[in-house]
Amino acid sequence: MAQYQTENRLMAELNRLSHLKGEPLEEQAAGLLNWDYIYRTACKLGAAPLLYHHFKSLTPEVQAKIPVMGALRNQYHLVSASNLYLLNEYDRIAEKLWAAGIPCIGLKGVALAHLLYPEPGLRPMSDVDLLVNKTDAHRAQELLRRLGFHAPLPPSGQLPGKHLLAATRPLEGMTVSVELHHNLFNIGTRASLELGDLSVPLVPFALAGVTAYTLPHEEMLWHQCRHLTLIGQPFRLIWLADIVGLAERFATDIDWG
Repeated sequence: MAQYQTENRLMAELNRLSHLKGEPLEEQAAGLLNWDYIYRTACKLGAAPLLYHHFKSLTPEVQAKIPVMGALRNQYHLVSASNLYLLNEYDRIAEKLWAAGIPCIGLKGVALAHLLYPEPGLRPMSDVDLLVNKTDAHRAQELLRRLGFHAPLPPSGQLPGKHLLAATRPLEGMTVSVELHHNLFNIGTRASLELGDLSVPLVPFALAGVTAYTLPHEEMLWHQCRHLTLIGQPFRLIWLADIVGLAERFATDIDWG
């Protein structure tokens, strides 16, 4: 909105892993800003932890001029705690799936939080996403049931959309939601990519001292860009940070052809 042009510009500049070289952040943060709008918008769009990450690099004197600094810090700690539970669940599930002979890789926040961000708490996650082979999807969902999840099973021989219905279970006052994908994209769309279609090496990332895997950089970037443009879902500013971060971090590794 035009009335919050300065606030929106500040959030856009800080919605990345490295602050753009321009007007000094100290001067921007010390300006006359609607901090309530910044805080509410950053929380809604998933950018609050990253905003806090940049602001905490400022001097104590400048931080004292940011009235929502404490609220942003609380959001960062809440996201960090939530992510810890979600990532531990991913680790537990992936270990059981591989042990059962069901290959799987992590998607979206599970992988991005470790590949791009200096600490996982900077990348909010709402659920755990895994990609499995289409032929393993039904069996993988049954395994989630044995792990204590409420995991609805599709009719025999049928698979809905791009992933099965979310499997959920309560944990420490929150609800852990797991989506088992059999395709990165919905059935019926022009785009399609299954686990068996990946012909280049998977990308490893460290999780709790164990090596996990995710999509190659090109497929990861493609998936994030397509996900950003889906109709009917709320926009998240942090998704832009993911895309920019992938393009910048792996610019020399990505096959741009």
